[in-house]
Amino acid sequence: MVGWDIIHYADNLLKMLSRPGTRALDEKEELLKKQYPPLEGVTASKPSIIVNMHGVIVAWYLPGILSNSRRVPLFSMSNHIENLTHLRM
Repeated sequence: MVGWDIIHYADNLLKMLSRPGTRALDEKEELLKKQYPPLEGVTASKPSIIVNMHGVIVAWYLPGILSNSRRVPLFSMSNHIENLTHLRM
């Protein structure tokens, strides 16, 4: 579990990306690292789910959950969905 809110992090990250290549960006990045510290030294050797302070899934590690025969079609579909999403923007 991380002690911060992933939704607030995402909102702050989007605001930060609106000013690329500025000194303010570097300062904001440092501030984000302090407010939302990364998980350092965390290793997973068995299936794991990382959640934020509200129980929202931030990341998961599920080794061996998908066989190769399922992985290829899944990634193909996700690329197709991503391309459709870009067309709508």
